[in-house]
Order: sequence, then structure tokens, then C-alpha cells
Amino acid sequence: MKCTIVPKILSFILFFILFSCVNDRTENDNQKQCKVGINLTLTGNAANWGSEVKEGLMTGFRFFNDTCTTREIIVVVEDNQLDPNKAVSITRKLMDVDKVDLVISGYTPIVKATSGIVNGRGIPFLATLISAADVTNGFPFVFRDFVKEPVYMPLLANVAWKEGYKKGSCLVINDDFGLDVRSYFTDAFETLGGEMDEGEVFEASEMNLRNKIISVTSSEPDFIVMAGRGAAMINGVRQIRDDYPNIPLFLPVSIDDEKIWKALGSAGNGIVFARINIEISNPGYIRANEYFNASKGRPMNWMNVYGYSIANYLCEGFYLHGCSADSMKNYLENLSLNSVRGKLMMDEKREVKTSLNIFRREHGVFEKICQ
Repeated sequence: MKCTIVPKILSFILFFILFSCVNDRTENDNQKQCKVGINLTLTGNAANWGSEVKEGLMTGFRFFNDTCTTREIIVVVEDNQLDPNKAVSITRKLMDVDKVDLVISGYTPIVKATSGIVNGRGIPFLATLISAADVTNGFPFVFRDFVKEPVYMPLLANVAWKEGYKKGSCLVINDDFGLDVRSYFTDAFETLGGEMDEGEVFEASEMNLRNKIISVTSSEPDFIVMAGRGAAMINGVRQIRDDYPNIPLFLPVSIDDEKIWKALGSAGNGIVFARINIEISNPGYIRANEYFNASKGRPMNWMNVYGYSIANYLCEGFYLHGCSADSMKNYLENLSLNSVRGKLMMDEKREVKTSLNIFRREHGVFEKICQ
């Protein structure tokens, strides 16, 4: 099922176009400078997503600072190298030395190690690049903005069912991420009437998955659900394609990276995955993409868009309500904003709701699927 995409002429423009940064904002404080601490994984095997989201964040903050004279966002960037102990030290430095007004971080082990510390100090904490359940529970200053397996895996299961598949199997990394991918897809597909084998799990260090692929395919599934990271995921897809070049593959959002698509080449054909909605006809997106392209020499990818959109609403909050922790907490709790990702709203669990689309990659082209 291929879906025709009709461009929408949107009437709204992002806040940095609407606001000329004259002195018409609500003066909840007189602090001209608001300070944001970014504590992300920027080097090492898991660095690509953190680096790309950081580029989007920095583009949004720079754009705001270039166009606003009444408020400035100061950004302190730190690389935790996916080391929870290092992340804790960085967190304390951001709060005690840099005196930040808000912290942004990502990835499950980092967020779990640091969010409680920031919350205990009464500083807003925004988690991204994390899909683990219950991140915000019990932490009133913690917010999450990222796509989650409980939301998009049922969407993928629905596509599989509507395309006539009756039986699937799984090959997933043996951690919370991979097991959640399998669980939420399986529950949704079996509810629709389909059958799912448990399949196999693999460790992040495993590069040769051929024996496990033999096990996964022994039940002759109509499709395979796969989840992994980096080289292990790329090798797994390639090794599946060596013997099963045409079997449909359903993967989480982590597949959607230009470096991964390039590494996979033709092995990426037939992969179905979720991607955030991007309002490409939004004048704010067009202007932001031009701004990004001018400095980076390429258009924004979806991870850049994610980071940019976060900076977008954080800047709006600082601009309208000031830098104080309680003001930003209240602003985020009531977030409702038209953005480059469409309408963003904070739910009662302090998690941002965002629109998603489902795509299939064929011959290097992404086809939007009507669910």
C-alpha cells in the first residue's frame, strides 16, 4: 500500500518568525540569559544519534539567539560517552558549576542515572533518545520527548496485518529496547489475529547471527521483526538478506539513519519502519532547513529535526516565561505548539505526543504507507 502525499499549505509559522523579540514578553523574571546543559553521547559506538540531535538543538538555539535581542540562550555541551558514571559527574558540574536552568539528556542508562539527581534539585530535565517505560514516574521535573515502542510498534503490526501477513518471527537485541520491540509488536499482531514466534535474541557484541537466523526462519514466517543497534543491526539485516532477499522486515526507528541505509545498500529494500512526521511545507521548516544547510552543507535529517523542534519549544518557553525552574516546568506541563513536527502536546505523564508515519524503503526510495 503506497500512500500519495499531498503537500499542505500551513497557515502557522514558528515562534521565532512570529516573535520579533520586542519587549512584549511576559516578564516572569528579569534574567536576560537562560542557560541549558546538554549531556549527550557524542563519541563512541552510540554517538551518531546523540550528535545529530545535538546539531539540531544547537541550530535552534543559534537561530533564536541570532533573531532575538531581549533574551539569550547560553548552551553548555558535554559528552558522556554513554558512561553513566561520567554522566553523573557531568550532571553535577552542569548544576553546581555552570548553574544551568534546564538539562537535556538521552539514552536509557544515562537518563536513569541522572534524571533523579536533577529532579531532586528542582531543575527541569528533558529526556530524549529514550523509549524505556516510566521515565517520568515520580519525577515532577522530568519530561520526555521521543518516539516510544508502545506507540509505533502497534502501528507496524497493523501494517503487517493489513498487508495480509499471518505469521511472523523476531530477531532482537537482548536488552530493554529489543525486548520491548518484540513485546509490543507481538501483543498488537496477536490481538489482530496473527501469530508470532518468539524467535531469537542476540547480544550487542555478536556480529555473526547466521545460526540464529536459521532458527528464526525455521518456522517459515511471512516476515521478521528485527531490532538492534549499529554494526550488529547492519550485519543482521545483511545476513538475513543473504538467504532471504525478499522477506519483509519490520524495524524500529533506529534503522532510519542515512549512514545505516548507505551501509545496507540493496539489503535495505523491503524494510518497513516508523518515522516522525515532518511538515516540509511549514515556512518555519523551510527557513530552518535553509539555515541548517548554510552551516552544515546538507539538509536536516529527522534526528536534526527532532533536536531542532525541542530547541524550538524550549526557546519559546524561555522567551515568554523566563528562566526560572517553576516557570519552565509549568510551561512544559502545558506545552501545546505547532512545530516542524506538526502539533506537539504534553500529556498527563509529561511526555510529548508527536505524529508518526510509516514508510517502506524500496530501491533507495521511501514510500509512505497508508495504515
